[in-house]
Amino acid sequence: MKGLYVMHKDHFINEIENNLFQSWKCLSRMPGVELLDEPEMLRFTSGVAFPLLNSVLRSNIPGWDIRKKVVGTLEFFKKKDLPMLWWITPSTRPSRLYAELEKEGLVLAETVSGMGMDLGKFSGNAESPSSVAILPVMDTNDLDKWLSVFEASYEMPGFITAFFREAMNHAGLGPAFPFRHFTCLVNETPVACATVFIHGKTAGLYNVGTVPGARGKGAGTAVSTHAISEAMHSGCRTMVLHATEMGEPVYKSLGFEKYCELKAYMMQQQADENQTVH
Repeated sequence: MKGLYVMHKDHFINEIENNLFQSWKCLSRMPGVELLDEPEMLRFTSGVAFPLLNSVLRSNIPGWDIRKKVVGTLEFFKKKDLPMLWWITPSTRPSRLYAELEKEGLVLAETVSGMGMDLGKFSGNAESPSSVAILPVMDTNDLDKWLSVFEASYEMPGFITAFFREAMNHAGLGPAFPFRHFTCLVNETPVACATVFIHGKTAGLYNVGTVPGARGKGAGTAVSTHAISEAMHSGCRTMVLHATEMGEPVYKSLGFEKYCELKAYMMQQQADENQTVH
């Protein structure tokens, strides 16, 4: 039984990481984005001055080359005058990479929980009041409505929203594409949003947010459960997400379990200016 549990846990950890990597690779289809995808590193560079949009997502650096690789990568972003994130995940190698980042002035900005759920155990949507409607994003008009909720929920600057608008358009809109976006309306007013990214038999749940005036009333849970059901009906077997400390209990109530942690490092000044990375 113990061996089966370890395999089960490893599966979820692998999918938590891989879905994150694949989602950013899909967003890299946008013109102007530079993606470096090599065995030692997955690096996403948007050119937009916001840490989340310029990231080292995956690191598998030989121990003998770690100093040179870290310094060279940081210099790459400095020359472009871009803030950035460096993700430390369960598969990051070498395990001491975080210490090398700290030597170069990076600090831990945020830790999120990697969570997963076997969709075969998901009970489905709870009954929603007639005042609640969940609509899929099918075209650019729908996307603009979704983005208005996303921007208000996360207090995103307009230039960040503009980047996501173009990137999501290039990634494709509607059920034929890996990204599926959903908007929750209460009494016909958009109040919450969510995104599913499907890769293989795994779906990642991202961008779950609720506008300030509608929080604590179930809209976020409603759009999340709808998105989960849509992933299940699309043939996915596994659902993964990254949760903040505040969000973790909500996702546990939906059936998710915590399997790992992912840590985001950034320069001290950037960390002070950007309290969260999601």
